[in-house]
Amino acid sequence: MFGARLLLFPLLAAAALLLTSAPSPPSLPIAPPAPALPDQPDPTAVLALDQALQALDPKQLAWVETTVWQKVTLRELTYQAEGRYLAGPGNRFRLTLRARVGDTESETWVACDGTMIRQAERWDGGRWSLSKPMELAEALAAERADRSSPDGFVRAQLVGGLAALVRDLRQQLAWVRKERVRRNGRPFIKLTGIRPVGEAEDGRPRLARLYLDGETFWPHRLEWWGADPPRPGDVLLMQLELRDPVRNRPLPPDRCATEFAPEAMPTPR
Repeated sequence: MFGARLLLFPLLAAAALLLTSAPSPPSLPIAPPAPALPDQPDPTAVLALDQALQALDPKQLAWVETTVWQKVTLRELTYQAEGRYLAGPGNRFRLTLRARVGDTESETWVACDGTMIRQAERWDGGRWSLSKPMELAEALAAERADRSSPDGFVRAQLVGGLAALVRDLRQQLAWVRKERVRRNGRPFIKLTGIRPVGEAEDGRPRLARLYLDGETFWPHRLEWWGADPPRPGDVLLMQLELRDPVRNRPLPPDRCATEFAPEAMPTPR
């Protein structure tokens, strides 16, 4: 089933797991966040999220290409992944990822031409395993029917693109703090979101931190923080960065056919 196979994507599966599972990561050399946070939403933080959504709206951002980097540490899963995300008008996208888990390396490719979605993966440079094509309309229907499940969350990211990621974060967390910070000399808007009372008690991460570009509102970095007993406080569980974005640079038709066509995916050897 294609939906189940989507959970193999390191980038998207980890986001789904962090929304639904109970991680217990090993120690990380990163200081925990300050525990004192407001208990009421900050309207300025919500406004910044709305500005990011406006900047990511397909009407404003028809084309985008970005480098994807992620580091995840869960109870039974630790890996680092890097790849490329390309999206164009009409729900077209392509995602390529290379991840390392211990001594094992995996590669994943996904393409959607706006009508059909297809995926291929391989391990340690072996043979490509190619999925059957899935209609985009079917993926949309499944996402609407079961958005709360990990599969539903993953499909939302694939079908909706980066705007769906920010929109889901806005809806699922209470955004209580907005700060102006600098990272590597660049200005960012740092937003902190916490789960509603009771929802963080089932083992899911307690808070998220989203770094928006201070000028363009691009979602540059997302962090998930949660408990890791017996250590006190919260620890960093997942880091996701969308680096060096190229916005609204249209591709010529011949490259679109290569990048987005599901039949252009790597075929099994």
